Amino acid sequence: TRSLVVWWLVGGDESAAIRFGVSSDDGVAFKFHAWVEKGDVVINDSQDVGQSYLPFGGSLPSAAGFD
Repeated sequence: TRSLVVWWLVGGDESAAIRFGVSSDDGVAFKFHAWVEKGDVVINDSQDVGQSYLPFGGSLPSAAGFD
C-alpha cells in the first residue's frame, strides 16, 4: 500500500515505476514486497532491495488513469 501511494505521489509517470518482487529465505514460504524506483534510484526502500527480492517483469501504467 505504501509503495502505491509513493508511486502516485511522485507522479506515477513513466519515469517512476513500482516494482514487485518475491523472496524465499527457506525455500518454502514466499515473501512479497513492493518498492518504487524513479530512474535507476529506489526512493522508498534500501538501494539493494532488488538483491533481496527477485523483481517481476513490468510495472504499473501511468497514474494519470487514477485521477
